[in-house]
Amino acid sequence: MNEATSRIMELAIRHQLDFVQLHGNESAEQCAEIKASGLGVVKVFQMDGHFDFPKLVPYKKNTDYFLFDTKSESYGGTGKTFDWNILNRYDQDIPFFLSGGLSVENINDAKAINGMNLHALDINSGVEISPGLKDIDKIKLLKNILTSNS
Repeated sequence: MNEATSRIMELAIRHQLDFVQLHGNESAEQCAEIKASGLGVVKVFQMDGHFDFPKLVPYKKNTDYFLFDTKSESYGGTGKTFDWNILNRYDQDIPFFLSGGLSVENINDAKAINGMNLHALDINSGVEISPGLKDIDKIKLLKNILTSNS
C-alpha cells in the first residue's frame, strides 16, 4: 500500500507475482508504470453511497481489474458490506472484484448479482476465526455454495 513502483517491482520479482493489488492512493500514472512492466494491476477503491465513479476513468487503460471494497477510515478489510446497488452507477467497462464483508450469510446475494462485469469475489474476514486464521469449514461451505446451481 502506497509503495514506490521500484519496491512493488522488487517484491513482484522476488515472489514471482503475475498481478499486484494496490490498496492505497496509487495514481493512474503509477498503475501505468507497473502495467508497462508486464505485471497485471488490480486497483482497489473504497465504496460508499457518495463514490464518484468518474474518478475511475484515468485508471481504465492501466488497470486489469478494479476491486470495490467497503469504505473505512483505514485501509484493509472492515468485515462490512457496502450497498451493492451503487454498482448500478458503474459503467462496467473494467471487470471488478467485489469485496467487503462477504460471508456464508450473504454469499448467495453476491452470487445473484447479474448484469455486471463482476469477475471475482474477494472473501477474507468472512471465513476467519480470528485475524489471519481461516476456518476451513467455512471455506468449504462457501465453495459448496458458490459451485452449486441454486
